[in-house]
Amino acid sequence: MSNFRNAALGGLCLLAFITAAGIAQAQVPLDRQVGEVFVSVGNGQYQVWHPTPPTAALVETITQNFNNMNYTGATAGCGFDPTYHPFTTNQTNNFVLRSGIEDPQNGIASVNLTGAGGGQPTSVAFDGSGNSYIGNAGGNGLIQEFSPSGALLATLPVNTQSVQGGTAWIDLSADGNTMYFVNGNSVINQFAVSSSQITTFAGVEGASLYSVRVLPTPTLNNGVVLAAAVFDGSSSIFLFDANGNIVQSYSLEGETDFQVLSLDPNGQSFWAGNPSDGNFYRINLASGSVEVSANTGIQGGGPNGICSYGAFGAAMYQPLRTTTVVTSASSPGCAVNPQNNSLADCTLLVQVPDPVLGPNHFAITLNGINFNNAPNGLKLTYSYSQIASGAGTSDTGLACILTSPDGSKCEVHSIDADPTNGSNNTNVYMGFDTDIYSIQSAVNPVVLKNEVHELTSFLIRGSIRSGDSDTTKSIFTYNEAPVLIPGSQSCGYSSPVLNSKYQQGRTIPFKFQAVSPPGTCAKGPFLTNLQARLQLVQLTNLSTPNAAPHRVDYRLQDGTLCTETSPCYFRRSGQQWILQIDSTTLQGGGTEYIGTTIDDSHNIPIFSNTDFGSPAIFIVK
Repeated sequence: MSNFRNAALGGLCLLAFITAAGIAQAQVPLDRQVGEVFVSVGNGQYQVWHPTPPTAALVETITQNFNNMNYTGATAGCGFDPTYHPFTTNQTNNFVLRSGIEDPQNGIASVNLTGAGGGQPTSVAFDGSGNSYIGNAGGNGLIQEFSPSGALLATLPVNTQSVQGGTAWIDLSADGNTMYFVNGNSVINQFAVSSSQITTFAGVEGASLYSVRVLPTPTLNNGVVLAAAVFDGSSSIFLFDANGNIVQSYSLEGETDFQVLSLDPNGQSFWAGNPSDGNFYRINLASGSVEVSANTGIQGGGPNGICSYGAFGAAMYQPLRTTTVVTSASSPGCAVNPQNNSLADCTLLVQVPDPVLGPNHFAITLNGINFNNAPNGLKLTYSYSQIASGAGTSDTGLACILTSPDGSKCEVHSIDADPTNGSNNTNVYMGFDTDIYSIQSAVNPVVLKNEVHELTSFLIRGSIRSGDSDTTKSIFTYNEAPVLIPGSQSCGYSSPVLNSKYQQGRTIPFKFQAVSPPGTCAKGPFLTNLQARLQLVQLTNLSTPNAAPHRVDYRLQDGTLCTETSPCYFRRSGQQWILQIDSTTLQGGGTEYIGTTIDDSHNIPIFSNTDFGSPAIFIVK
């Protein structure tokens, strides 16, 4: 039985396509950036801060919201699951909220801890399977383990009725086998997740210990566990080795109440906050120097918890990250935008190599970059993760596809585009195209953005290669869309024939048939109840090397304009589905295009192949 209470998802399954031509006028939500921090300030709220060293800028304050109801109450720790969903706590109302990826992070599922004896949820941790663990300061004090779907799996330690003092602040070891917790006394406790025996990992005489964080990899001085310690009139953060020995300490003049910690996704820093004076800092692990400092502006009201977007717990898959900075149209991977020579297009192509099976890849082309709004350049950060299949079900209920090179994990792609002057200016580029490739295959794959928006405008089968154009960037996953008539299929395009060449201005006929099982393409029975629309994607003569394919608008023979927001649908003629394309507005000069058909009735899978099984690439001369 699931303990997560799902919010109504009405409207989230709708397709959301935004064409590049309309992007400059679009009002888009804020995207979270890797490295931003959520800071608990109470009253059901978390502030979101964007680091702009040596300070940070307040982006917004988000309020816990579930089923269109805003919540008040004491908030505390937080964390992010493998697909970047925020998990936030509310001690007063005794729940943990799983929120959407997109701003304003409205709740999509909630778990009330009372039924499992929990109380005052304070912290959240995750393991490599995507299971969540909730540390409780009240109730029976046990840690509750939930599956990604919200089913209660266990209370920890096993075979234990209660934990005196609670388990407020928790974290898992890198191998996921050991749980650490502190509850305000002078001891860091530990236990094997399969055991009921609690032992002492480390103790700090005279201290009250709050918050504990396990590092994914040891530091040069073999530090693996961070804990915040408050003494009478002073405060420090201690770094312990695997044997519980202090190998480094951190303190700042005037700060006497460090209680909350979070690791930073850069792997070199951590965040520490003082709820008494509102100060919080990003501190370098090696040197102890302050890299960023800020204040919540709420005296005595937080931070009561802090978590950094993109910093995953030690037991989770640690993302592979690639960062590059582009400063002009002459930067590597960039070129002048074909429609406006004062703008630029830039492509970031990242391969995910496997020594045996071969590489997957992710490419993104940012179109229409205005470097006047990013005078110091634009930093592109790509993050790649592999996650367990159970952790990858989308917010719309679609299972993720095992697209990792070895076929055992799902993949999560994240992209950030951040002005290097730290302005968080969202008006830097007009739109983007994506190109995601996996050597694995699937029946009806779709690309989802932020787990809710379908972004699929082309598909090359055998292996999977797919993508689309859009405005706001963030998280991309491959998921399997349902087919309502199992076994049904298209027979591929009978026209255009593979590698057909058309003089610009000629009509290009798209024709196909589709059959339901056990029929064959030779005999039928043929489907007559489709809502099939056509997407055209330009493959060559793009602005930059390795550019992602670009979805294009087109016109029908009768002059109808076909866009993402106003798509054109095939009409049935006997046993065939037909759409006549006017190539006048398509770029010529030997430009290659691919046509992809998507059935909005979900009776057949998406396809882009001809009768002969190859992608329906055609050329406009």
